[in-house]
Amino acid sequence: MSLNPGNLVRFLLGHVAVLVLIDLAFLRTLFARHSAHATMLMGLHTVQVCKDPADLYEGVFRVSQQRFGRIASELQSLARFAGETAHSIAEMLPALMTAVGLEAMKTEPNGGWNIPPDRYTVRDCFDV
Repeated sequence: MSLNPGNLVRFLLGHVAVLVLIDLAFLRTLFARHSAHATMLMGLHTVQVCKDPADLYEGVFRVSQQRFGRIASELQSLARFAGETAHSIAEMLPALMTAVGLEAMKTEPNGGWNIPPDRYTVRDCFDV
């Protein structure tokens, strides 16, 4: 089915439904292409993305179910989603950490920069 005006009206009126399935293994591969490690979660967050799972101070980001759902409902590109998320870790986060001071973030007990311990013990849904 093409998205011509007639089909678009049928879709908007609810006469046609679209089912979008996302291959999480393929999504993980897309993150790897951008030098990011992705862990597929089950729960409030769908994906945890980081540069190095052993040192999350290099950058870690969690994608909420709501944000992840927008990929399917808005027919967004998985490649673009993975690229933009990996870019935010690879480019923006290190700049912030450099400005604040990475060592100060790691040693300051109440600086608000402590990474919750559960981020280090995530379990990939493929490991279940």
